[in-house]
Amino acid sequence: LGFFLAFALKAPMVPGHTWLPDTAEQATPGTSTMLIGILDKVGTYAMLAILIPIFPNASKEFAPAIIILALLSIIYAALIAIAQKDMKRTFAYIAISHFGFIVMGIFSFTSIGIIGAMVYMVAHGLATAALLLTAGYLMRQKDTSLINSFGGLTKTAPLLTGFFLVASLSSIALPGLAGFVGEFMIVVAAFKASVW
Repeated sequence: LGFFLAFALKAPMVPGHTWLPDTAEQATPGTSTMLIGILDKVGTYAMLAILIPIFPNASKEFAPAIIILALLSIIYAALIAIAQKDMKRTFAYIAISHFGFIVMGIFSFTSIGIIGAMVYMVAHGLATAALLLTAGYLMRQKDTSLINSFGGLTKTAPLLTGFFLVASLSSIALPGLAGFVGEFMIVVAAFKASVW
């Protein structure tokens, strides 16, 4: 449990998620990209590479409770993301929700779930990096990160808007984009592990 809590805080998962939105909001877009797109994967990777190999029986024993926490992370963080007014805080809450999917895939203890979690880690890193770097460019132009300040962007920057749209759709796992493959594999694995 100690190892899991350490990795869950790094991932981050609910209820140890509160540091990420504040950090992402205060950091520069480049730092937020490194943090959310790359460094947060250390927590989920450590679950795969350290936690499960060293403590396989305990991991299986606590898997139902961990999956409930993962589901809570998915739903809670997604609902909180909808209410955000700051772009970087929104992306941070979206990332917390996505890490719930990754943890759910890992603790389904199926090969499709673990492979799906690894695929989703890579896809999430790419989509998040694209979102945060595009948002960073926009914030530099307008000197704000409030979402309602960016109306009418399609007319002034159509290519940037298109790039941002593709990154957003990849982040929400639209079929045909990178996020869909991993998320679909994780959902299939979750149903194999338990229909509930």
